[in-house]
Amino acid sequence: GIDDCVTWGQGCDNPADGGLPVQCEQTSDCTANGHSGSVCCIKGTTPAAVPGCGYDKAKGGTGVFCEQGTACASGDIQICSSQADCPSGTTCTPFKWKIIQLGYCK
Repeated sequence: GIDDCVTWGQGCDNPADGGLPVQCEQTSDCTANGHSGSVCCIKGTTPAAVPGCGYDKAKGGTGVFCEQGTACASGDIQICSSQADCPSGTTCTPFKWKIIQLGYCK
């Protein structure tokens, strides 16, 4: 199937040649999985507007991870499910990554 659970922090093995981990879809997912003091971040890609569409899209990337601290590492983008997840001055904006609809703090 498309979903496969593995032990937290271990590499994905679905498909057999490696999948993309999704540890969270909002910061509270990190806390719920024992990683309080973390934020939810996507690595290796930045969402951008798709001309002619009403949403942003991200290509590439290596996964969505809980990163320790109050902000994502340089080059990573914070994931959100509501405005409350985002730092002041940013807006939780929907986007598509692979087959998943997420939000990011833009």
